Amino acid sequence: MMYIMHVDANKVNCVDSTGAGDAFMAGFIAQYSSDHDRIKSLIAANNSGGENVQFFGAVR
Repeated sequence: MMYIMHVDANKVNCVDSTGAGDAFMAGFIAQYSSDHDRIKSLIAANNSGGENVQFFGAVR
């Protein structure tokens, strides 16, 4: 079964996109594994990815 869902992106000051996809997926998986809520997981993923791009390098 395929789902298509949309949540608005966070407005952040992007400095470096290195690791943004990894951070996004980590945020999604961490949230989804705790409650299986897809929308909350997408929001958590956006927050993780948005936080990641605000600093130089893949980790802070």
